[in-house]
Amino acid sequence: MMSLGRRQGWAGRLVGCTVVTLFFGALAESLSAQIGQPVGVSAGVVSANWRGSEYERDDTQPLTGIRFEVNTRFPISGELSVLVAGVYAEKGAHEPVRGDFGYRVRIRYLEAPVLLQFELPSYGRFTPRVHVGPYVGVRLDCRVNVVPFLEPDDPDTVGCDTVSIRPGWGDVGVVAGAGAKLDLGGSLAVTISARREWGLRSVSVGSRGNANNRAFSFLAGLEFDPGR
Repeated sequence: MMSLGRRQGWAGRLVGCTVVTLFFGALAESLSAQIGQPVGVSAGVVSANWRGSEYERDDTQPLTGIRFEVNTRFPISGELSVLVAGVYAEKGAHEPVRGDFGYRVRIRYLEAPVLLQFELPSYGRFTPRVHVGPYVGVRLDCRVNVVPFLEPDDPDTVGCDTVSIRPGWGDVGVVAGAGAKLDLGGSLAVTISARREWGLRSVSVGSRGNANNRAFSFLAGLEFDPGR
């Protein structure tokens, strides 16, 4: 069960993420009109874990993080376009307390996905979308919450090197997902999307081998398209 401290921390982060999304949403409308291109902002939740044939995992559990994205689209032909984004994402894994300690490893990345996006036939104001493509991410930092068995609500935060976790400079991988936009009239639309990410660059997890990032995210946001 989530402790009071963690619930308060999550509430603060979600509120902060919402405020940032609304702030950038106001800027996105102006930017979209200036450059004549669609501009979108979105935020959401990431469920991340580690997987890999060389990784001896001991029942790690998903780590919940946040994700924030700013993107634009470049039309190619018809309903096909390229979506280019700048993303802040939190990934890692959660190892429950066994023995004396447990760990929550949180790695923060600045990512740049380039996705091929296809819009399916619209249903009124509702337009489904699918997208796939590569991403590259640069690590911003890596922190570990060391959770003592006797005091699980009072974890210590240390650098990843302290517990022999070495994520390297960043990550590269593949993204696939689907979503939709709901036109609200004028240039404004509400967007939702669900994405699955497969990291291809290894994270060294000490004596347990190498792991790869895996993540599922759900995003909601706003899109401004001056050409609509």
